[in-house]
Amino acid sequence: MEISDSVVAEQIFVSRVVAILLKEGKNLQAGKEPNYHFWVFFKEFIQEYLEKHHMYKQEKLLNHLLTKALQAGHKVRIKKILDEHENGRKMVMILNGILGESFGNNDTTLVGLKNIILAYEEGYVHHVQEELHFVQHYIENHFQEADFKEFEILFEEYNGSPKAEDLAKRAMQFESA
Repeated sequence: MEISDSVVAEQIFVSRVVAILLKEGKNLQAGKEPNYHFWVFFKEFIQEYLEKHHMYKQEKLLNHLLTKALQAGHKVRIKKILDEHENGRKMVMILNGILGESFGNNDTTLVGLKNIILAYEEGYVHHVQEELHFVQHYIENHFQEADFKEFEILFEEYNGSPKAEDLAKRAMQFESA
């Protein structure tokens, strides 16, 4: 698998989990019983996959390449993707805060989840679409071969922790539920 394929696959995986999140959020909004197994999983997904794997990689790897692109004069598109990354980080922090130390059947947690998912529904979808578009089109069209080689080395250095792989497998059980 080429490095750009690996990065695209990761973005597609995150977008699938966002779709599951929105489905579970809509179930909450409709007054259905919360799927506690999902919310416990999702809190772990935020902390172990998004923060320690996905966003960490973006910040360490993509920002390095984005800095090069900024120096090459691609300011508008790069500014947009950096802003998009910050928006994604804020959404993750808010969700993590609402889930708190443990997810319980209390009105505060449920109302918070309903409200944040409703408020950010379009934001989640937009965010993952923007990142995916950037990975699929912008990087491939604007980075030089030397950038790809450097990116590949860094990407492999941060890729594939056993915990991240386990969470990826566990996420898919909620997709069909």
